[in-house]
This record gives sequence, C-alpha cells and structure tokens, in this order.
Amino acid sequence: MNERASAGSEPAAGLWQHRDFRRVLLGQSVSAIGNGLGFVALPLIILQLTHSGAELGLLGLAQTLPGLLAGLYAGVIADRFDRRTVMIVCDAARAALVALVPLSGLLGGSPVWPLFLVAVPVSALTPVFLASYAACVPALVGREHVQRATGWLQATAAAGFVCGPALAAVLLGTIGPVGTLWIDAGSFAVSALGMCAVRNRLSGGSARPATGAPAALRESLGFVRRSRVFTLLQFWACSSAANVLLVPAVAYYITQSLDLPSAAVAELVSSYSLGAVAGFSATAMVRSNAPALLLTLGNAVGAGALLLMLGTSDRWLMACCAGLAGAAGAWVTALYVGARTRLTPDPLLGRVSSLSELVTDACASVTLVGSGLLLDRVGGTAVLAGIAGLMLAGAVGFSLRPGFRGIRLPEAPAPAPDPDADLALARAG
Repeated sequence: MNERASAGSEPAAGLWQHRDFRRVLLGQSVSAIGNGLGFVALPLIILQLTHSGAELGLLGLAQTLPGLLAGLYAGVIADRFDRRTVMIVCDAARAALVALVPLSGLLGGSPVWPLFLVAVPVSALTPVFLASYAACVPALVGREHVQRATGWLQATAAAGFVCGPALAAVLLGTIGPVGTLWIDAGSFAVSALGMCAVRNRLSGGSARPATGAPAALRESLGFVRRSRVFTLLQFWACSSAANVLLVPAVAYYITQSLDLPSAAVAELVSSYSLGAVAGFSATAMVRSNAPALLLTLGNAVGAGALLLMLGTSDRWLMACCAGLAGAAGAWVTALYVGARTRLTPDPLLGRVSSLSELVTDACASVTLVGSGLLLDRVGGTAVLAGIAGLMLAGAVGFSLRPGFRGIRLPEAPAPAPDPDADLALARAG
C-alpha cells in the first residue's frame, strides 16, 4: 500500500489504534518531563553557579526574546515543509545544543557562558517545533479525532510540568548541574526518535506554497479575519490576559496578603498542575461540534474557583480550589486548540497556530508589565478578584455574541478511498 493511501485510510480507525499517535505520545511524554525539568533546573543552575540575579534575568531574556522573533515565521516553516521532518530537525538540534553545555563542563570550561549562548538558538527553535507539532495533529490521527488527541497531548505536556520540577530538585542534589543537563538533552533526543518512528508524512498541503514568507503571513491573516477563527482568537486573547496574571497574583496573595510560607505557594502550583492534567484528559472525551457553551462554562468555573479561594484561609481547601482552577483553565485551552484546528485548513495550520501563540505572548507581555504595579497598589486579594471578574465578564460577554454562540465545527470528512485495498478485495473475491 502506498504512503498516500495509508495516510488517508488510517483515520477510520479509533484514536488508540493509530500507531503513529502512540509513538508521538510516548516520545512527547519523555520530552514533556524534560521540558518541566529544564524550566526549573536552568534558573537554579545559574543561581548555583553565579549567585547572581542579574545573570538570571539575562538568561530569561535569552530564553524569550529569540522565540518571539522566530514565532513570526515559525508557522510559515511549518506549512512549507514536511512537519515531521521539521520536528525531527528541531529536536535533534536542541538535543545537540543542550549537550554542548555539560560537554564544555567536562572539558574543563565553565558551563555558564555556553548556557547563555545555547539558550538563544534553543529559544528560536522551540516555536518552530510547536507550530509544526500543533499543525500535524489532523494528519496524524484524522480530523474526527482532533479534539481527543489534543486533550491527551496537552495532558502529557501538563504532566511533564508536574513531574519535571520535582525531578529537577532531586537531580541537582544528586548528580549536579552537568548530569541534569545531560538528561535534559536526552529528552530532546527521545522526542526526535519518536518522530523518526512515525511512518507517514505530516504535511498539510499537497504542494509547497509558491509565495514568499510575507505573502504567506498575509494569507493566514486574511483567512483568520474572514473566518470564525477570528472570534475564537478574540475569546482566547481575553482568557490569556486573565490567566497570565494568575500565578504571580496567587503567589503575592499567599505570601503577602495571608503571610503564609512560600511552601503554600508550591502546594497551590502543584495542585493547579494536577488539576490541569485532569482538565486536559477530560477534554479528550468531548465530542461536541458546538464549543462556545463549553468554553464559557470553563471560564465561569475557573472564576468561581478563584472566588472560593478568596473566601477561605484553609490551605487544604485552597489547594482544592487551585486544582479546580487548573482543570478549568486546561479545559478552555484544549477546547480552544481543538476548535481552532478543526476550523483551519491543513495548509494554514502552522501559520494560524503560530499567530495564536504570538497573541498569547503579546497578552502575557502586556499584562505582566502592569501586574507588579497592580499588586503593589491594590494588593493580591483585589487582583485575584479582578481576574475572576474578568473571566466572568468574558464568559458572559462572549456568550451574548451571536457570532461566538454560532460557531459550529465541521464534521470530519469521510476517509479517502484506498485503491490498493479495493484491488486486494477484488482479487480476493
């Protein structure tokens, strides 16, 4: 059977019958733990080696600014080339780059400056990988399984940020920074091997676009403006603006307003992450073609959880509220990603996904700039109440918009006929 026929006929199977999906999920499970490990380990390594807050700030800049710039063209790359190949190249390159840091330490050099130099290209490669990763799901499992696959893939990523930070603390205390970075590099290599095991090409279009990158970006923007994706993106921007303030506001509220120890913040963050895993997993069971009610319900539940948290000083009950807020946030995220994917044609998936990430990052940048001023001026209680109010206002406001309520996801197309299978049946008959 040829490759095109195999890719076209496989989506008729159930989600867990897709061998390629199982391989990707396994590889990304390991990679997600590595991501969570690196998220905590790299700042701790810098502090352990330099004891400098300025160096820590420079590392954060090196990890974010190149990614924002690369994000402009990440979607173009994902839509121009085979997405499986793009992901393999990105993961292999990130594995090699991260491995250079402990290698320099073994050779007698300081791992600090190599860590800064490596952070820039790794940050630039990450949005390219993510754009291809988000865009490959329909080709990987078929459009009828997009929502379920998205839920499981997002749950895997969230689980990595539950296990990774705890693993980072253990590894830094036992094998040290060099050994920890070897493991971080190995997680990227496992992800690349998982993608190498995928049999089918994961390109969205049948031909590479003939236009240049600026024209390709204009094409995706034109599609978004003319489609229901624009309404979804507006909803997501409002949700992102509220959620990005959540962790710093909770940390300020716990340590400054309630005067509780920092361990209480760790408890709430862990509860939030565990709730997120549950929320992502729950969306894997959703089969609705009308996502508006489910999206607004998720924001309403998240707002209610925050208000309940403000009404108690019991740490166990606060942890339960944090878990509920995490589940609601994950529910909204996975439903949004699934709906956006099903509303977008395959040749545009990478660019639309990249545009969504840029909107998220822009909202994060704008809201985080003012978060410190707000917290110092009005306090953590007022900011958390404001976040809950913004979420409720967004849920009510969008639920009243006919364009949002009327969003309907297209039914998955029937699988393409398989001429090789038909010929085999004819011979058997």
